[in-house]
Amino acid sequence: MSYRFLITFAVCVLTSTAHGMISFGYLSKNEAKEHGLEIRHRAAGADHVGVTVTFSPKGRWAAFEKPSQLNYVELSLEGDDGRPSLRTRLREDRSEKDRVSVFFTVERSQLHQIRIWLTRRITDVADVVRMEDFIPLESIATDY
Repeated sequence: MSYRFLITFAVCVLTSTAHGMISFGYLSKNEAKEHGLEIRHRAAGADHVGVTVTFSPKGRWAAFEKPSQLNYVELSLEGDDGRPSLRTRLREDRSEKDRVSVFFTVERSQLHQIRIWLTRRITDVADVVRMEDFIPLESIATDY
């Protein structure tokens, strides 16, 4: 093989952004508040909770300014071992100007297993929100 081919191949592989790895970090309540992320919840039946996550597509989440397949909000249900047993993209609601919202309903007993991923594939970065850090179970009214 020629060195020219090897160098070309190495440059293509090493400069490609399609390595499949995403850097992620968990958002604290303070960080979420600083960046305008809001989480609202309400009882949705005797055993379920409806959760709305809303954020502004500016600053940290400027990549969400326009709808794109490369930026998405994803729900992850983690098993007892901490590994995701379910992952799904959530439909973004952009009916409010300069706001992106997603909504989901979950059984109360599974709320501590839910993670919301705000993923920006262009930069391969995701912010992860643990629902248990934002919604204490005792704050959810059981009557609806």
